[in-house]
Amino acid sequence: MLTACAAVAPAQDIASFEKRVTVKVLDNGLTVLVCERHEAPVFSFFTHVNVGADREYPGITGLAHMFEHMAFKGTDKIGTRDYADERVALESVEKAYHAYDQERRREVGRDEKKVAELEKAWKDAIAAADQYVKEEEFGEIVEREGGVGLNAFTDSDETAYLYSFPSNRIELWAYLESERFLHPVMR
Repeated sequence: MLTACAAVAPAQDIASFEKRVTVKVLDNGLTVLVCERHEAPVFSFFTHVNVGADREYPGITGLAHMFEHMAFKGTDKIGTRDYADERVALESVEKAYHAYDQERRREVGRDEKKVAELEKAWKDAIAAADQYVKEEEFGEIVEREGGVGLNAFTDSDETAYLYSFPSNRIELWAYLESERFLHPVMR
């Protein structure tokens, strides 16, 4: 990572760049690299998670990429109108899907009318849960507070999240990032 960052700043040599980088390993294993540049009052970050498609198994794929997208959906505090009620509604979605899935996968004695009824019940449960969702609230917070470049990607060996904030919003960045990794809600 250091070489890639240095390549975008040809006026500096690698040794002076490395001197400006502070490395801190937190108790939870998170490694933080900070390179201060006082040319602009901007804080840009790149959160690199060591998981991607190469950690998946044949027949069980897409989870890293799916979580990349789900990480923008919010938490128990962000993206919800009332998480206590939403949680109950999401549990109803899971139960309704389980009943639907069991019946539709039944090889012997499957009742197509029951499958249709269970599918409708599942979709109705989704609609009931959706009433608690504040769509795009994570991104709206970032933009409202001056953030730009909100993006993410998944590759074979990594998932990454990035955006920039005014430098006086570093505490908000830390809150948002910790919330989305510690308390994600799969809505």
